[in-house]
Amino acid sequence: MARYFVGLDVHWKQTSVCILDGHGKRINRQTIRGPWSGIVERLKPLSVSARSTTS
Repeated sequence: MARYFVGLDVHWKQTSVCILDGHGKRINRQTIRGPWSGIVERLKPLSVSARSTTS
């Protein structure tokens, strides 16, 4: 199973999303404006199991 890492930079009106593969190569980067539901909808196509980590 491939491993991906998703980073979120959350601000009041927009959120930047960056997706890296298991080797640290950037797969996707985008800025999403609007509510959290928009972020969830943009990430759904990944359809992978997720695990939350904090640093």
